Order: sequence, then C-alpha cells, then structure tokens
Amino acid sequence: MKWIRTIEKRLWMPALFMLLAVGLAACGKADGKVGADTDSEQAFVSDAEGASDAEQASDAEGASDAEQASDAAGASDMSGASDAVGASDAAGATDAGGKEGSGEDSDTARSTDSAEKTELVILAAASLTDVCEQLKAEYEASHEDVTLIFSYGSSGALQTQIEEGAPADLFFSASTKQMDALTDEDLMDRDSVTQLLENKVVLVVPADGTKDIAAFEDLAKDEVEIIGLGDPESVPAGQYAQEVFTTLGIWDAVQAKANLGTDVRTVLSWVEEGEVDCGVVYATDAGSTDRVKVVAQALEGSCKKVVYPVGITAEAADKAEIREFLEYLKSDAVLNVFESYGFSRVE
Repeated sequence: MKWIRTIEKRLWMPALFMLLAVGLAACGKADGKVGADTDSEQAFVSDAEGASDAEQASDAEGASDAEQASDAAGASDMSGASDAVGASDAAGATDAGGKEGSGEDSDTARSTDSAEKTELVILAAASLTDVCEQLKAEYEASHEDVTLIFSYGSSGALQTQIEEGAPADLFFSASTKQMDALTDEDLMDRDSVTQLLENKVVLVVPADGTKDIAAFEDLAKDEVEIIGLGDPESVPAGQYAQEVFTTLGIWDAVQAKANLGTDVRTVLSWVEEGEVDCGVVYATDAGSTDRVKVVAQALEGSCKKVVYPVGITAEAADKAEIREFLEYLKSDAVLNVFESYGFSRVE
C-alpha cells in the first residue's frame, strides 16, 4: 500500500504542475488576447483619432481653402465692383463733363445770340397794345438783329417812369400833354418828336345792356349809377372825358358816379363785364371787342383832339436802331396798319 501512495504522490505532483502550466498558458493566452484587444482598441482609437484629426485637418484645410477661395472671390468681386464703380464714376464724370460742356456751349451760344441782338425798349399807351403787338412781330421778322420790348400803360404812368430814370428808347403817348412835359424837361430828343396818329373819344355800354343811354348827356340821369372813366390824374382818356363833361356842364354829376381806372383798357374791361353801366374809351378800344356797343362819339370841340405823339428819349438819341424803327412807324405801310385798327393819320 505504501508503494501505491508513493506512486500517487509521484503522479500528483506532475499533474499539478501540468494543470498549473495549462492554467498559466491559458492565462497567458487570455492576457495576450486582452492585450491584443487592448492594442487593437488602442489602434482603433488611434486610427479613429487619426481619421478624425485627418478629417479635421482636411476640413480645416478645406475651410481654409474655401475661405481663401471666398476671400479671393470676394476680393475679385470687390475689385470688379470697384472697377465697375470706378468705370461708372468715370463714365458719369465724362457724361457730366460732356453735359456741362454742352451747357456751357449752349450758354455761350445764347450769350452770343443775345450779344448780337439790339434790344429796344418802347413805352406805349395802353390803347396801342393790339396794333403794336402786330408791328413787333412783323418788325422782328424782318430785323433779326433787333428785339422790341414793349411796355404798356397809361401815358401819365409812363411819363413818370421816364422821369424816374426807367430805361426807355421810345415813348408813344396817347396825349401831347405828357410828351410836352418830358420834352420841356429835356428827357426827349426834341427833333424826333412827331405827332403821328389821331383817335376819337366814344361812349360805350355793354352789348347786352338794358339802360337807356344814348348820349353823353344821359349820364347825368338817376338811372345811370356807375360810370367807368380813366383817372384824369394820369389817364389821357379820362382827361378827355372830363373835358367833354365839363363842356356839357355835367362833370360834377358824372364825377360823383365815376369808377376810376388806371388805364383805358381797364375801363373797357369793366364795360365788357357789365360791372359799370357805361364807360368812356377810345374808338379803337371799342373796335377791339364785340362785347361793347358804341352809343355816342364826343362832338368836335368838346375836347382837345386826341393826338398820339411819338419820339426818341434823350438817352437813346444816338441809337441808330431806334431811329430806324421810328422811320418804320412813320412809313405809309405802317400807317395803313394803324388805320386798320381805327386810328387816323394826323393831317
């Protein structure tokens, strides 16, 4: 039995060592596997981190490239825009310069035209308005180097303008009173003054008027309430009217009903509109409209002759152009035009 136990002891020890060896080997394999797995995981992580780093680097590089490309494109766009703006500004400047130059050329042309033309200023009685506008157009058409500038008003007001130094080359009055006053003041070229035309004083009523007015004497009637007259202080037509009513002995009665106008055309417009019952104007004024009716003409001797003198002002005495225009007014052809408007030649 002793030898059996000895054998068992001898067999047990190697078996134990074999079991230990197998266990150690198994543990080694397990450790190796774990180590390998760990290494693999570490490698995987490393690879992943590397890939991530690579992707990040790539993304960063891509972003950098993209930003650089964008910056380049932006710079290019900005440069292009800047060039475009510059080109536009340059073009604009060129256009502006061209336009400005054109404007200067235009101004120069106008200045040249203006410099080549002679302007003549004519102060004329209001009753001459229609005929003078026709003569202006005709004269300027045949005298392209001359511009006629007419200013119309009552002869008294025009006289005052000349006395106060207003520019004037020619004075065409509806009365000798104003012309004589200016001549006596040495404001007219005495030798140039000419009595050119005559007119008539007439009594007019609205074309559709209903009041019984047929003569100057009728204006003293109670039926007549408002009478249109030029202001005798400055309007020749009013001065002639005053003479007529004074001759008839009814000036005080008429004056009490009088509505005074600044010129004869104003009085005519009142009668046209029916704002007055009647008015005293010139025959030429009455003939310019179909909205008034002539009921009477002042009797010869009841007032001075209505004479229109014309003359050159003292300050324009040396102007050849105004002397030529005055001769034009005195020509037969132009006097015929005046007659067509109701004026007559001074005999």
